[in-house]
Amino acid sequence: MASKTSIWIATAPGSGCVSSWTDAVLGSLESVELRGREPVDEATSRLRDGDGALDLLVIEMGPRTAARELSALLGLVRAKARPTAIVAPGGLDASVRRRVALAASTDGLLLFTESDDPREAAKQVAAVLQRQPLIDRLREELLLSSVGERRVSKELEIVHEELSWAARMQGDLVLRPGEGIGRVDAGVLSRPATYVSGDLFDIEKLDDHTLSFFLADAVGHGVPAAMMTLFLSSAMPKVDGYGPKGRIVPPGEALTRLNNAFLRRAGGTGRFATGVYGLIHTETLETRIATAGHPPPILSRRDGRVERIDTGGPLLGVFEEQMFPEVEISLAEHESIVLYSDGFETAFDRPGEKGQADPDEYVRRLTALGVNAAGPLAVRGAIAALEREIDAFAGSLHRDDDVTALVISVPERGGEAREAA
Repeated sequence: MASKTSIWIATAPGSGCVSSWTDAVLGSLESVELRGREPVDEATSRLRDGDGALDLLVIEMGPRTAARELSALLGLVRAKARPTAIVAPGGLDASVRRRVALAASTDGLLLFTESDDPREAAKQVAAVLQRQPLIDRLREELLLSSVGERRVSKELEIVHEELSWAARMQGDLVLRPGEGIGRVDAGVLSRPATYVSGDLFDIEKLDDHTLSFFLADAVGHGVPAAMMTLFLSSAMPKVDGYGPKGRIVPPGEALTRLNNAFLRRAGGTGRFATGVYGLIHTETLETRIATAGHPPPILSRRDGRVERIDTGGPLLGVFEEQMFPEVEISLAEHESIVLYSDGFETAFDRPGEKGQADPDEYVRRLTALGVNAAGPLAVRGAIAALEREIDAFAGSLHRDDDVTALVISVPERGGEAREAA
């Protein structure tokens, strides 16, 4: 047996003139149950409290009813999306009629006058009641969707907070030189593509006269690559033993041991990395460097010559027991070495022109970084200048890869060692 349609009638003062018309309309509907006829303020309270089932609300207006008398009730009807019919008398003030008509058209309410045919009005009411279950279902789905959206938004907020903390922690774990690094000046430019970087760099004073510098680039970027850099950082063997008897591990041997440790942990995962590791004596400026499939560092000489340091070492994480040849370099005043990640290869592309920029453009800019670092600008000024150049390119905040450059320079003798940027 089909359930009956539950109807409530809210009456404004003087609405008795339209009651018989309303009754004629309801009498033309099938399976209806009139639950009550009560003043507007009582109907408002009932609807607000959810007291009693409601399939259709009928609001009967009197000749002197003001629109403001119905505002609270119409507001609840709008919030609860209940089918509503307003019955207005013929003598209703024209301005009030316009306001009620506007509210009805805006909120999808039915508006009748006592001059309308009750049978036609009944057909419209029946059509509205027939579609209401679909509207109720859509409203419920929208509510569930809204709840889900808020949950997703909260989860994203948590992820954003955690990634922000991860980025700060990654930055805190990076080793940078402090005061007292002899004749050497050092600094780093780092721009992660996302919150955290797949590029690893550190500069560490190993003893009174030895400074190590390391730059690695894990395949990919974002969190997976950043997790790999944590392993590379912790597994890099720089010194065997402790104290005065500690032995500084040569760059080639260090990369061999790092590669073997990498394969033991990540073998078969398809993960690999590139890297450059070097040692510099901060007084004699004798430098030893080994590379592992990494873009060759740029050496800028004081006479204007520019050299690329490529020792031919293989990638990290491919084959065990690989050898990583070293090269020895003697630096002098006003000379520098720039290590960089391959993110620079597209750092100066313009939007829509990925890979179409002059392939030597980034090399020229990194060479200028090294020249400026060993000149009057020093490391801090040279890095700041390059950062401004990167920022000048549209899309620099949404790059495809991490961008990192590590600079080792020798300022004029007598100049103070400067802290890394």
